[in-house]
Amino acid sequence: MSSPVSTIDAGTHAVDLIPLLSDRGLHCLPVLENGELAGVITQTDLVAALHQDLLAHLG
Repeated sequence: MSSPVSTIDAGTHAVDLIPLLSDRGLHCLPVLENGELAGVITQTDLVAALHQDLLAHLG
């Protein structure tokens, strides 16, 4: 874990997560909604979301 902890807002678009989870070497990010922990998003979650989006655009 690093300090300070990097977090994202629940409304953050999936594409905006790419540099956070690739360039910065993070494997997961806490998701905040109204300043409170709403969940955690992982690299696997991001890949799955991007895959679904790609399939929707191709289909």
